[in-house]
Amino acid sequence: MPENIQTFFKSKHDYRNYALLRILADSPVPLGSWVLREKMAQFDIDISTASIGRLLKEFDHKGYTELIKNQGRKLSHIGMKQLGYIEDELNRYQIEKEFINASKPKSYQDLLDLLHARKVIEMETARLAALHVHEEDIKKMELTIEKHSCDASHQLDLTEVSCHFHELVADASGNRFLCSTLKLLILEEIELEKTFPYLAAHTQGGHFAPDHSKVLEAIKAGDADTASAEMEEHMEKLILAIKSSIKGGER
Repeated sequence: MPENIQTFFKSKHDYRNYALLRILADSPVPLGSWVLREKMAQFDIDISTASIGRLLKEFDHKGYTELIKNQGRKLSHIGMKQLGYIEDELNRYQIEKEFINASKPKSYQDLLDLLHARKVIEMETARLAALHVHEEDIKKMELTIEKHSCDASHQLDLTEVSCHFHELVADASGNRFLCSTLKLLILEEIELEKTFPYLAAHTQGGHFAPDHSKVLEAIKAGDADTASAEMEEHMEKLILAIKSSIKGGER
């Protein structure tokens, strides 16, 4: 059974319903309340036979179960469909949870892995942005690059403005899945940099502003291949900067 499966369900009642559906679906024969009560323990559920009986009546009313005379209940076609729907949502929840956990770097190697994932995504968002960008997107990117240079000249924190350019490129790509994934990775990277402030100096420096300008110029020109290549080069510089800082022993 998946770990912490209960966290998916909004209430104990919903979890009990799922457990009962799953048990009935797994049984080749109809089951009665006493047997069901024992099997519910597999789901860490302590429940009386009277409560089992009430749940089964709910299931009967909804068409989830069929009463087989003197034997117990079995799951109906409608019940199987309901179980399938719940487990599809449960699988989606678990995958999302695993992804979110994986996106939270806990070590320098995790951070490097995150940046490599960002590189792959951002090469594609830059390519797509060159094909789908609107004038309004371009203006936003230009303003962000200007602010980046200005903030750098005044020695201000560049984390937000630097990351914002990457988010704007993703927005311009028109692919909401890549965009959402990238924003999550950037968020977790920023959180790690709060723990190790010196990392920001390596990854968000003003010397990276010209890289952003090169990416933007390719996007404005509608040159998808060049936009992707410029973004790849930029991300490789970020990765190299992190590797250099780690080898330099700045921990």
